[in-house]
Amino acid sequence: MEITYKTIFMNFTLMDEPLSALDAHLKESMVREIKKIHQASNVTTLYVTHDQKEAMALADRLIVMNQGQIEQFDTPYNLYHHPKTEFVARFVGKAQINKGI
Repeated sequence: MEITYKTIFMNFTLMDEPLSALDAHLKESMVREIKKIHQASNVTTLYVTHDQKEAMALADRLIVMNQGQIEQFDTPYNLYHHPKTEFVARFVGKAQINKGI
């Protein structure tokens, strides 16, 4: 069991709001450092944040959740330019939604 556990989780990192207590200047610097380390390490990282700018800067894939349900799992580009739901569009700030009568 231990071998299986190590095999599954050896190349996985969980970061839960690691920059939430930092000021804006330090946060920007740390985002660059985290991105550099992540790219060099080839380790899968689950990064939890409520900061959209931070998420867009770091992620190659994002999950937008609404009340515990996944609304969209996609690239930052697709989330912004091709939101699949009204919630995602409003959440990422691309809320030019035209509803029919």
